[in-house]
Amino acid sequence: MLRPLLISILSLCFPFSVIAAPPARALAKLNADEAAAYQMYLDEAHKQSLELRKQPIFSWTNVLREDGQTGHIYVWMKDGRPEAVATFFSAFANWAKPPRRAIVHEFHTLAAKKLWPVGPKTSQYEWQPQAGLAFKTVPDAPEVADSPTLRLVQMRDIARRFSGETLAMDQQRWELRLLPQPALRYQPTRKDVLDGALFLYVSSAGTDPEVIIPVEARRESDGPWKWQYGIARFTDRELVVRHADEVIWSSIENPNLKAAIENDYTIIRNPERTYTCYRSRLIDELPDTEPAP
Repeated sequence: MLRPLLISILSLCFPFSVIAAPPARALAKLNADEAAAYQMYLDEAHKQSLELRKQPIFSWTNVLREDGQTGHIYVWMKDGRPEAVATFFSAFANWAKPPRRAIVHEFHTLAAKKLWPVGPKTSQYEWQPQAGLAFKTVPDAPEVADSPTLRLVQMRDIARRFSGETLAMDQQRWELRLLPQPALRYQPTRKDVLDGALFLYVSSAGTDPEVIIPVEARRESDGPWKWQYGIARFTDRELVVRHADEVIWSSIENPNLKAAIENDYTIIRNPERTYTCYRSRLIDELPDTEPAP
């Protein structure tokens, strides 16, 4: 997710020094606190709230960063289904005076309709999605199985048929690979979604996802269940996604899918703001050792 993203935001504009990284426990707590600072709603009146899943669904690393990077992915749920997903990470900022730690927030909606997030007042930016995530029918998909066990097998098979790549500004291409386990399996208590899973696709930079694909058994009204998918980008690079070797999503071909880098690399977002990533704020650097018991 954030290897190109705000690693680009932070490292392309500002140099970083090699220093001792804070302990993993301290970074995990920092990221958990950042996630807890957001409230998500399905309506403008803030009557229909989403629930933050307290534990991250995935922890990632990025080995290309000279100090390394560690991030955590969180979701906000409604009736057993994830409606928003975000990753949080930070980096030492020696360009700040005095040097500090820059905190980065990255979001994508998973809701079919517009979300209404409320972020902390300490953040210099807000996430303001203007649309929902577009779902499409999976080509040549099987009939949705009756058994939850068989449906998971079907979702895994569907996920394997997707592939992709990112293209950097220097034209370097990075092939994406599917992680073997879904980051989240869910069976909502609602009429329009029967079953689903979030699949992560990463590059060779580590386990930092570049795209998340929800695969779900969905239906309209009382119609038949059908396998559908959505594409949630988590990269500032150009992104191409294929299904069975056929391009189905391309920010190279479609300008409406591009992510614009703004304000000296401190915010990246697509035209509909369904995807947004920004440097939230600077904090004092964390200690590089665990506190004494």
